[in-house]
Amino acid sequence: MVRIIYINISLMNECLKLKRFIEKSLDKKIKWTSMMLPEHVKLLRDWAKEDTYEQKRELDEQKIEYMNEILSEAMEFQKNVTLTHYRGRNYELVIGSIHYWDDLGQKLHIVDRFGDIHRISINE
Repeated sequence: MVRIIYINISLMNECLKLKRFIEKSLDKKIKWTSMMLPEHVKLLRDWAKEDTYEQKRELDEQKIEYMNEILSEAMEFQKNVTLTHYRGRNYELVIGSIHYWDDLGQKLHIVDRFGDIHRISINE
């Protein structure tokens, strides 16, 4: 449990650092916004936002098989898992226990420690 709390605090610190960096870089890139049309300012902000998007990584068969083993064990023994998945052009981190696997919708249902249900699609 201590490890999970450490990961969350570390992740929050990294997110805050990234947010400050983005805000500073936006101020540097968009210096002359008062002399620009609002449409151009919006395009520049969208362009800067696109720079923060992450590329989706492809997994090889060995990693997929290893993850299947871990997920099966976690489902069987109700262990907590830390899962990083790609959603909305960025990676998200989910920590919780696997509630069940929806075979029809190809989704993994994970319940976090607050009781929220996260449905993670495997096909995307």
